[in-house]
Amino acid sequence: MAGWPVSSVDWLVCHQANQRILTAVARRLGVPGERCVSHISHVGNTAAASIPLALAWASESLWFRAGDRILLSAFGGGLTWGSAVLRWPDLPGAVGCAGAGAGTAAAAESGESVARGGLWSFN
Repeated sequence: MAGWPVSSVDWLVCHQANQRILTAVARRLGVPGERCVSHISHVGNTAAASIPLALAWASESLWFRAGDRILLSAFGGGLTWGSAVLRWPDLPGAVGCAGAGAGTAAAAESGESVARGGLWSFN
């Protein structure tokens, strides 16, 4: 409905109910695993907070860049569900945005990873 082909989606961020469901949704949509944000192995099912927590983690980890296309999808009891798409904003100086300036430099100086991509996991 957004007019985006799945191939143009940079990141898939789903409700983090369990890894089996996340993997199945990504596979069914044709989204590669390295473009799916998953942190359930560390935080478990955080219910309604799972998408905001995943977005915050991925942003702080510098995965997202300004203009990235992100597909959000959630589901709940009683066959309720919803999805939304967004473009990641360019907020100068903000962590996780292109041109993050001090945030990116500080992460690099502290030895934190600034690489993007891959399936996020604490394993």
